[in-house]
Amino acid sequence: MQQLFGQTLFSVADETAFYEDLIVGAMLWGDWKSLERTSRLGLALSQWAEDYGEELPEDEVDVAAAEFRYARDLISAEDAESWLEARGLTADDWMGHIERVVARARWGSRGAEALALRPPDPDELLDAIRVDLICGGELRRLALKLAEYAAACAAVVETGVPVDQPAQTPTLQVRGLEDARTAARSRAVARWMDGQRKFLARATGDQAVAQEIARHQLEWIRIDGRALIFDTEPLAREAALCVREDGMSMDEVADTARSPVQEARLYLEELDDADRTKFIAAKPNELLGPIAADGHFMLFRVLDKVMPSDADSELRQRARDRVVARALELEMERRVKWAVRW
Repeated sequence: MQQLFGQTLFSVADETAFYEDLIVGAMLWGDWKSLERTSRLGLALSQWAEDYGEELPEDEVDVAAAEFRYARDLISAEDAESWLEARGLTADDWMGHIERVVARARWGSRGAEALALRPPDPDELLDAIRVDLICGGELRRLALKLAEYAAACAAVVETGVPVDQPAQTPTLQVRGLEDARTAARSRAVARWMDGQRKFLARATGDQAVAQEIARHQLEWIRIDGRALIFDTEPLAREAALCVREDGMSMDEVADTARSPVQEARLYLEELDDADRTKFIAAKPNELLGPIAADGHFMLFRVLDKVMPSDADSELRQRARDRVVARALELEMERRVKWAVRW
């Protein structure tokens, strides 16, 4: 990562975020250990396999590489080369990432052994983390999170609300970054975090939450009921016939199908137009389905319909999340000037 330190990531107002801020932020947010552990494990397994003559199956590597390219619409070799070059990566960097992904999937259970026998070199590990963060999309996620903090902080400052410079921040150590620089960037990121806390407190007041719920009086009607989930549509249809034609209860069908009945709740906005119409018209105790849901098929017994209310704590949280997402997106669009291309 050292080669990225000092490079501008984005600017907000008169402040600049740097690549090292992503590591500092990930440490402050509690994300860094998991990211580091993932790369360390992949690197150790790759080295362990090489030492012991284990080879990654070429077909698995090819499939992983193809999935990576298609997910990013990198159809031609030129597309892939341009994508890598724009991010400061080489083909070898990318292939190392692919091999680490496959190694973790194939030999993950041997991780402790590999880490004990071949703990990765610290500098090699840091470079692997850099590549994995970029190729795996985590660098972009961290950057967007950091930009949200910075933009929200700038919005608060603009209103005249003071944002605290933290008197004390956790003592962090970033390999390849001077302690004084790490401390300075830790204070900057912590200040943005304090600014976002104040921004969210203002943006998610009772009035804003109540207004959001009022905007979704139809979509946020909640349907409470009991559901049976099946892997295939024919199985779900057969179960529906057992209930509708043979008079079996859902519990009896569940015992036969060895698929437990689940207490369930749905919001109308989670359904497609055709299913939404069925749920709106459904009467208490009516059986609906089969309904396609997340690759499965569901039978749903309607028990109750609950109209949106700001007295509903679950719905208030849903509304608060929407208000927050919209407010942060707006401030990022207005304020963040990216120095990199994702």
